[in-house]
Amino acid sequence: MKSKILNFISLIMVFIVLSATAVFSENDSQGYVLRSSKGFTFEEMKQKAYEYEKNKPSFFGVVNDPVFENKYGEQLDENSLLIYNVLDDNFDKLKNGKEEIVIKLKETVKSYSKEELSQSINMLAKDCFYALGAFDYDKASIFWINYNNIYAEVFYLEYPDGHFEVDEIVLKKNKEYDSYYLDDFKSADEDIINSVYDELYTKIDEIVAKAESSGNKSIYDKLKYFNRWLVDNNEYNRYVSSNDKDKRKEASKLAWTVISGLLRGNTNLENKENPVCEGYARAFKMLCNKIGVECILVGSNDHMWNYVKMEDGNWYAVDVTWNDPIYNDGYIPSKEEVDVLSMKYFLVGQNTINNDEETFISTHKPSGTLKMSESKGFVYPYLQSERYEYREEQTETTTNSYEQTETTTNDYEQTETTTQDITDVEYILGDADGNGKLDLNDASLVLEYVLNNDKKMTDIKLDRINMKGEGEITAYDVACILKIVLDNKKVNY
Repeated sequence: MKSKILNFISLIMVFIVLSATAVFSENDSQGYVLRSSKGFTFEEMKQKAYEYEKNKPSFFGVVNDPVFENKYGEQLDENSLLIYNVLDDNFDKLKNGKEEIVIKLKETVKSYSKEELSQSINMLAKDCFYALGAFDYDKASIFWINYNNIYAEVFYLEYPDGHFEVDEIVLKKNKEYDSYYLDDFKSADEDIINSVYDELYTKIDEIVAKAESSGNKSIYDKLKYFNRWLVDNNEYNRYVSSNDKDKRKEASKLAWTVISGLLRGNTNLENKENPVCEGYARAFKMLCNKIGVECILVGSNDHMWNYVKMEDGNWYAVDVTWNDPIYNDGYIPSKEEVDVLSMKYFLVGQNTINNDEETFISTHKPSGTLKMSESKGFVYPYLQSERYEYREEQTETTTNSYEQTETTTNDYEQTETTTQDITDVEYILGDADGNGKLDLNDASLVLEYVLNNDKKMTDIKLDRINMKGEGEITAYDVACILKIVLDNKKVNY
């Protein structure tokens, strides 16, 4: 009996060994070992973008190109776009705060040395940064994510012949944090996030319904109503604008999200959740998108506002933040004052003059030099030269198919300021002859310069015709100006 038991045990051991050998042989026949990189924090992703660009990283670069896609995500290159789309497909999972998002590359990235492998992994970290940045700007409803809590891990296969193939990225919470929620939602769960999310859309529906029931039939009147609602129901966050460093730290991170402008903000100056510029801009974007109007976020290093596409097919700027100025404590403006001030930066053009005799573009110049590849950068739409002129007889049309699942997010701990760098740029880009408009004569002058290197053109005119901003005047600049003239558009510097 004992010998039978021993024989049985021996058979089991042989079976285990054979099975293990078979598994090993199968893996060996594939010829690889799965490994992972050390991973990247959000700050490290930003650093890789910095190293790639050789400039201070900014989410969006300014490239004056005659083509503008409706979403920043559509301007991403292949791997960044893949990451962006997977995030979009897993939008509901992001509400969990701990869900891992797996991105399987369409094609593995092959490397033939450790150095090449390191470069490939760093490039993917840069791609993650670009994707998260575009996702943040396109999605105005995300209010719960702290991007600094997100961690990217890259997986690769190591083959016996010494080459490597990177095939997968996993975005997850940084192990130093319990979730990638903002601190304000630290103790929240998915149910709470969904509840606030539903509350946000209920509020948007309520505001839109009030706008329409108040007799605002035109797009212009509805946008005017949205702008005024945000001004009347909010005060700029006094904690963020305080000169007291300790007080600034008390400001809620929600101030940078859409719910500060639509749910949590009010006219109480002591409210730590009142909006800063991002809260205003994200709220205005969501309201516009709800009624089918194209509206995007535009930012500099320390400010954010909106560009809106109107019925005439052109883009105009709205800065709700600057329409809601900070008053000295105790001062209550009259209704007449608010009527004027709340429209000061509403549907303006790049050359619209404010009370300080400055053009809009001189105080609202989009900044950043981040390029998505060697030849393509993030593009803003052209801002019209002058303020939008509303005509009663204009037909009401909408020009957008934005998804109603529009989302928003930002928790970047910026010290918001409402003073922008003032430049002396008060011309239309491409206006070679300086007559204040773009026409075929401008294209002709630039073509003459390209063909003959015409030295009669002054440096300031060279600045005017350098459409891409790279410092060299080429046939590309001629093509850009021609495209704009034919489309009857003016360029936003």
